[in-house]
This record gives sequence, structure tokens and C-alpha cells, in this order.
Amino acid sequence: VYGTWSFRQTDAGIRARYFSQQGRFYTLDPTVRRRVTFAQLNLAESGYPSQASATTAMDLILCRNVMIYFTPAVTRAVADRLYAALHDGGWLLVGHAEPSQEVFAQYETINLPDAVAYRRTPA
Repeated sequence: VYGTWSFRQTDAGIRARYFSQQGRFYTLDPTVRRRVTFAQLNLAESGYPSQASATTAMDLILCRNVMIYFTPAVTRAVADRLYAALHDGGWLLVGHAEPSQEVFAQYETINLPDAVAYRRTPA
């Protein structure tokens, strides 16, 4: 469930195509939702990537405004585990306040107009 703030920089056509409005909130279209796995995971723990938690060969990981709360050592370990969890060519999107690009050195850095994305380079 998403509020209007979540779409502040999203084209209205994207919102109309992939989301349904229910009062003041929006929900992801069921067709898309069936193709996406949403799950909670304690990033500071070392139990991933793992087949048991379905955290392998991922195409996209959204990890926004999380790593800013970790120590440098935990941040580096998380960045390494997320890299291992991605499929070759998979994408990691982080928040603007996340650590410097040094932490993501093994990723290919993709500079977008309003964000920086990281991609696992093909083996």
C-alpha cells in the first residue's frame, strides 16, 4: 500500500497503469504483484543469500534508507551479500543517504538523472 507521497516523482501514466487507487492509497496491480516477491529480511544477519529464503538470483533489490543505520563493517558485509543475491545483470537501488560508492565497488555504478543505481556485472 502506497500513499501519494510515494509517487511524487512518478509519471501519472505509470501510476494509472500499475496501481489501483483505494481512497487515499494505491495498491500494486494484482497481475504485477503475482510476478514480484515482497519479503522482510534482517540485512544485518548472514543468513542470505539462500535458496531457503528465496534470496538468490534476484533481478532487482530495493534497499532504501537502511544501511545508513549500520556500522561501516556491517554496511560492507550487507553490500557484499546483496551483490551475491543478485542475478548477473541484476540491479540494486539504494536511497540517496546511503553510504558512499566505495561500499559498492564491486558493482557497476549507473548514474541516472535523479539517482545512482548499482548493477551486478555479468560473470
